Amino acid sequence: MNEFPGYARNIWRDTARTELLSLVPDAVIEPLPPRCDGRDGGWQVHLP
Repeated sequence: MNEFPGYARNIWRDTARTELLSLVPDAVIEPLPPRCDGRDGGWQVHLP
């Protein structure tokens, strides 16, 4: 999902985050630091 360009990537990310939190409300989603080339580092999910 990190490789999708711009707007579409944000839609997929928000949709996935919303879906996950609707299934597992106690999940913690935190951003990872950016990569050395400046791209988004992704997200890490911690499940209870």
